[in-house]
Amino acid sequence: MEFSKGILAIIPARAGSKGIKNKNIIPIAGKPLINWTIEAALESKYITRTVVSTNSHKIKKIAKEAGAEVPFLRPKRLSHDEVGNEPVVNHCLDFLYDKENQLPELIVYLPPTSPLRNSSEIDAAIEKYERCMYDSIISVTFCNEHPYWTKHITELGFLEDFIPLRKSEQRNYYRRQNLPKAYILNGAIYISSVKEFSKSGSFYSGLVGTHIMPREKSIDINEELDLKIAELLLKERKK
Repeated sequence: MEFSKGILAIIPARAGSKGIKNKNIIPIAGKPLINWTIEAALESKYITRTVVSTNSHKIKKIAKEAGAEVPFLRPKRLSHDEVGNEPVVNHCLDFLYDKENQLPELIVYLPPTSPLRNSSEIDAAIEKYERCMYDSIISVTFCNEHPYWTKHITELGFLEDFIPLRKSEQRNYYRRQNLPKAYILNGAIYISSVKEFSKSGSFYSGLVGTHIMPREKSIDINEELDLKIAELLLKERKK
């Protein structure tokens, strides 16, 4: 496989979301949701190519008008709910390689459900990847609710710790200030070399580094409430 210097942004935008109808192109703060991610990729100092992977002619038209490339329509086998990001990335890489006989060195995978992730966050993550000896970089944010405080309810209806702690640990972690820092994937940025991804088929292989993002940029739109919060924050940013 031959590689050309460059960084490829892949934006997955499947039609047919169940939680919010037409989620990837729903209007938010004056433009389709996917446009916020396309614009962030195009404004990056490092990304050299922005490709949208979709199964929808409508999304393809909107994405191309926003400045992205849409060189193919995703096949049906990759267009249902259960498909993860790895098969989508592999399909895009295979298509581009078959067509052009070469690939960029780096993939930046940018789901459109993170409209508050801007070009500065993307560039900071790419810089960290280039600076450090990681195989991949995945963006995270601080946990809103710490996992040590989470509970579950038994079959008999009793409340128990989701993560069992010793008595001494329970005393230590009673106050928020004493809790160890905990992070959660925010679904905004995934980075890997094409060579590493082709070998492992995953962003989670080898040494995985993190790019920590603030909570206000980490809204991941899965339901109507997320959409309302993101719209308020985007309007504040525009002011």
